[in-house]
Amino acid sequence: MAENIEEIRAQQKEALITVHDYIEKLFAAIPKCAEELMNGRLPDTTEYLKAILNGVNFVTEVFNRTMDYVNETEKNVDKDELNALVLDFMAKYEKNDDGITAEAMIDDLLPYMQKFYDAIEKTCY
Repeated sequence: MAENIEEIRAQQKEALITVHDYIEKLFAAIPKCAEELMNGRLPDTTEYLKAILNGVNFVTEVFNRTMDYVNETEKNVDKDELNALVLDFMAKYEKNDDGITAEAMIDDLLPYMQKFYDAIEKTCY
């Protein structure tokens, strides 16, 4: 049984390290996409935004599956705080206004990703 727990922990850590690298890509993509939304869409802006949102969902899914590992010794991620950022983003995104969506990406999505990133740094490195 203990061996199985250690194997699960190793898999969780591996998933978090993979997500760490992925979040770094989102740190670059989110402001770029927000800029496109603010200054005029390019032909691929809609697809770019969808890819970012899929990426955010992927990161969230990994964190939901690894939250016990991340918060094992101390509360590195507050699920309520993260939920509030997501709800704020979704409320703004649903307005279908590029300027509001761009602002929400910077004000809500970036801090959301930063909290995960910091927790991984603290837990895995």
